Amino acid sequence: MGNDGGSIPTRRELVKEAARNPTATALKEKLREHLAHRWSQCPVSHTALAKPVVSDYAGDLYNKDAIIQFLLPDQVSPIDKAEYGKFIQGRITSLKDVVEVIFETEHDSVAKTDRWICPITSKVLGPAVKAVYIVPCGHAFSHEAIKEMQAEQCSQCGASYQSRDIIPILPSTEAEKTQLQERIASIWGTENPPGLADPYGGPSFLERHWAQREQRYREKDEALAGREAADYKPATTWDGLMHIGHAGHWRDIAPTEHDTYQPWFVNYDNNDSNDGGPSTFLRATTREDAELLFRDAADRAGVELFATVEQEDLASQPLDLTNPATFQMIKSFRALTGFAFADSFLSSLARLRLDAAANGPTYADLITHYIDATTKAPQTTVYESLAAKHELAAQPNSAGGR
Repeated sequence: MGNDGGSIPTRRELVKEAARNPTATALKEKLREHLAHRWSQCPVSHTALAKPVVSDYAGDLYNKDAIIQFLLPDQVSPIDKAEYGKFIQGRITSLKDVVEVIFETEHDSVAKTDRWICPITSKVLGPAVKAVYIVPCGHAFSHEAIKEMQAEQCSQCGASYQSRDIIPILPSTEAEKTQLQERIASIWGTENPPGLADPYGGPSFLERHWAQREQRYREKDEALAGREAADYKPATTWDGLMHIGHAGHWRDIAPTEHDTYQPWFVNYDNNDSNDGGPSTFLRATTREDAELLFRDAADRAGVELFATVEQEDLASQPLDLTNPATFQMIKSFRALTGFAFADSFLSSLARLRLDAAANGPTYADLITHYIDATTKAPQTTVYESLAAKHELAAQPNSAGGR
């Protein structure tokens, strides 16, 4: 340093200053390397870009399968969404936020690979050539071709577009980035589109939307949970039963082997006084007596019905299938004996009651049908084979109805 107020820089200082201030050539080379990487690699999955390729409103290129994995629920997505989100930064919340970019391909015989070219100029699209794509069709061109044509329709598909629908691919200049930001602001009416965090610290538009939606569903669920269920009322009549079954009416088809019911408890012959088998003998002369006796015998092992010649009051009474007492008695009879009257039989009784020329059905018809059904030779079953080994009779739960 001299006394003239100036200074002489040393060589070391000149070298350090040059390292801190790279030349324009170095900056361009660094930018070219960065663009070459972005043109060949998906920025979130770090795999080679391959069709199908999609782009967001910022002009970045992604592999479509990587975006689909990013949008999947956390339970089924195999990726680290937090790592993906660092680059996406809320710009993609659904597949509606991306456009599939359609590149024209040409096979390179030297490199033995396919490369993307402009369908108009045939220039290779990449870091050395500025490229754009059109929304919403997604066809990609060189920026030079679109600028020279100044058309309002895509030359590949004929889709109409405006100047703002020309999206630069991987924009590198501030002017291009500002253009895209102004475009999205004009579409959404804000510089903070849905998905991006509120710059003032609040939730984004989508976060508020989903929170409100979940609140509405929660309120509906709470309202349904607070409603009292109607009291259950068991059926006591035949009303409505005509709507159940084949073709909306009682089946007239004869019972099959699949309709056979075999109870899993042993019945004894009550004629043998030595077996001591528990049994309940019922004699009823009125409908009310029969219902009371059936209820009292609910805990018994056997039920025997008598339709005596001397006492024909019950047997001769008209059988009204629409009467709740009749309905209850038939249900109790099935619970005690394990025997169910077939729908076809009950249907025939109902039609007989409506026939003015014929005598109406009586309780004797029920008892006669029960006796006929239970005195037939039963079919050989596995249960009967096992019961035969123990000298047991595998018959419906009746002590020999007479």
